[in-house]
Amino acid sequence: MKDNEDESRNRAMCNALSNFGFEMELIEDQKYQIINLLKQTGRENIDKVVEWMEQHGFFESFASITHHNAWYGGLAAHSFDAYEEAVKLNAERAKPLPQDSVMLCSLLHDLCKSGLYYYDKEARVTKKRPEIAAQGHGIRSLKILEHCGLPLPPPEALAIWWHMGVRNEASTDDYP
Repeated sequence: MKDNEDESRNRAMCNALSNFGFEMELIEDQKYQIINLLKQTGRENIDKVVEWMEQHGFFESFASITHHNAWYGGLAAHSFDAYEEAVKLNAERAKPLPQDSVMLCSLLHDLCKSGLYYYDKEARVTKKRPEIAAQGHGIRSLKILEHCGLPLPPPEALAIWWHMGVRNEASTDDYP
């Protein structure tokens, strides 16, 4: 039953967005780029992470309701923007971090926001899904990666967990 509801909701969103002239090709292009980058890491179980992302609407989800990238496909766009910025910052370091670490941490830091919101027939966010929105979103992303079997060394795990800043309310409490 839930899968049919999700499918109907997603179809309604796509129809509404196409009525507004939204370019679905942009989402597909971003999806292709992100998946290729993740697979380039060669990490154990990265295919399971990609599968989880596809099953839970990562590439179609909003990044937030009221903050950055609050639109259909915004989560993937935000994650890719974070990746591009992280690559630039890493290139400026005297001792750059491993490229696979930069890819994983930047692309997956908000993984838990996949499917986080309910949408109406016009593809507007109506509310958060309370069953998903527990704990801080950094730790929720880590738990998903752990569930997928992706091993992360402590520096990568901490980078994802505290990406909003150490002891920042958005890292420990829910964030819209």
